[in-house]
Amino acid sequence: MSTDRCKEDTPFLERSVEELGWIKSNFCLLIVGIAGSDFIEVLLKRFPKLRIIAMDKQPRLIEKARCFNIRDNITYCNADIEERETLKYWLGTARKILSYHNLERVTDVKKAFKNFHDLLVPGGTVAVRFTIQNPVFNWMKEIFLRWRQFIRDLDAKSLPQSKEVDSDVSYQNILKSIGFEILCFRNMDGYRSFKSDTQCRSIISQVLLSTTVLRPSRSNEERF
Repeated sequence: MSTDRCKEDTPFLERSVEELGWIKSNFCLLIVGIAGSDFIEVLLKRFPKLRIIAMDKQPRLIEKARCFNIRDNITYCNADIEERETLKYWLGTARKILSYHNLERVTDVKKAFKNFHDLLVPGGTVAVRFTIQNPVFNWMKEIFLRWRQFIRDLDAKSLPQSKEVDSDVSYQNILKSIGFEILCFRNMDGYRSFKSDTQCRSIISQVLLSTTVLRPSRSNEERF
């Protein structure tokens, strides 16, 4: 299927749900990569009866999401889309998977897509959105190198190190080789603007806090 280059006209959630026919039932959705507690909140406002399994490899993000969303229809679990052993309980059980800006952080995109495929039941569907070349992560690497003395237990493997795929055609070939049928494939030229410097600093802080822990003695010394 050819790539459709377009602007972001419709929110990713609504378009995924409507185009893939997920809106027709109160489905059980597996979210790979929590992407922040606000992501689940927005989803549940749109679909309040939705049953969600929220998966992330970072325990502190799961705990944060639990604080904001304590509902009977949400199950949280600690798992890594690249580590098959952590996924074994869910293999072959998911009818629908949603991944929103999660693949930027994986080291092997093909392995991640293969695990997406194996998590699905036959006929299941997955909606994925991620940025192929995200300047934020290059910036983060540079910051980590300069601030290494302020960061406790920095694990190099936790830094974004995605192996870039050369083109849209290459991504489609990867998906087809795994066994996916491509229902929709879009490559969008996008950018993000901020209403104020305060909002920009807040977003940057969230990105940093999701991957770093400052030493207590330094926590009040380095602020934006």
